[in-house]
Amino acid sequence: MLPLDEYQQLIKTRDRLRRQKDQSQGAYDQILLRLKKETDCDTKEDLEKLLAKLKKQIEFKLPAFQKAKEDFWNKWEDKLGSL
Repeated sequence: MLPLDEYQQLIKTRDRLRRQKDQSQGAYDQILLRLKKETDCDTKEDLEKLLAKLKKQIEFKLPAFQKAKEDFWNKWEDKLGSL
């Protein structure tokens, strides 16, 4: 049998861990709600499809962006380089 002080310590630890679990669950639920609101995705699979689509868009647009950046610096490097 456990001494009373050890039992009380176990109860306190149990209660602390339950509060931490509840806080973590609440934070997780809020993140999921925000993600659903911002992306309109209901499942992890939907999010993965959206992410793949966004990655493809970035890969497609990246060369044009890099070209525009290069053109900008070629045009303005002399004037901006002294700042």
